[in-house]
Amino acid sequence: MISLKQDTMDIGGLVSILNRYGDTEVKLNLELLNADYEKYSALSCDKTKSKVDRKNFGAIAKYLLKIRDKADVNGIYQMTWMYEHYKVKAYPVSLGYSPAFGFTAVDYIEPHGGKLVSVSYADVFKIIAFDMMYRDYDCKLSDIENDLKSCSIMAPNPAHIIMDVIKKYTHDEDIVTMASAMRIGNSPYATPDCAMAWDYFGTAHRNGEKAFECKYYHDAVYRSLDVANAIIVSNILSKFISYNISFKICGVDTENMYFIVGNDAVTDNNKASIFEPVTVRTFGRLFEVKPVINFF
Repeated sequence: MISLKQDTMDIGGLVSILNRYGDTEVKLNLELLNADYEKYSALSCDKTKSKVDRKNFGAIAKYLLKIRDKADVNGIYQMTWMYEHYKVKAYPVSLGYSPAFGFTAVDYIEPHGGKLVSVSYADVFKIIAFDMMYRDYDCKLSDIENDLKSCSIMAPNPAHIIMDVIKKYTHDEDIVTMASAMRIGNSPYATPDCAMAWDYFGTAHRNGEKAFECKYYHDAVYRSLDVANAIIVSNILSKFISYNISFKICGVDTENMYFIVGNDAVTDNNKASIFEPVTVRTFGRLFEVKPVINFF
């Protein structure tokens, strides 16, 4: 079981693991990538689309062009994964995900000699974001306590209980995406004068860094999600090594983590041990999130 708690951060041996196993080489389907590049380029010039949509389509087109330029003529793409400033990230360009358009560059990977596996802990990130943002959804702590009154204080509770609460107060809004647009008004992670804000794990406070300016939730929330991702990725990679499973890291974001593993490396016998549930502490209780795992 992976445990996430406020003011507690343990990434294990992530740095040394990435130093040894962080170089990833994959083959991309350039025909599909080029077709999407042409599509998004055209959409960025489509006057029937809104100005915001055209800007976003243009950004996706530029992003795809960067990936294509870094691949060789045969579609071989190389990236190096690092843990840098609390975040697991790839150089030169990560194969990322755009929640606004349901777009992920991992779709271009052709996993020859193995299987592409996606692992989603998306509810973990929503729970952490809500823990930081709930007051600005006009939600009182007393209301949440009433909603959670049947939950155990000691033992982990099923995640669907807190997820139902989150949907109730956010009206099923994508709270992780909203972190970029919502201003901090009354967060439990803000200073009393609402001038600065801390992240869920207290990284800045613990390391003597300056807290985040109290404007939008984006910086404080996404620092929290980056750290949560790093803790989870560290656990998964350690399990791959423990089970002697060869792997390639293909993508890491707040929706999914993507890996290429051997065709028969992950089985029903070891899957639950490799991709463990995550417990998240919020509102004085623990909630257990089970990963959603898919193979391609």
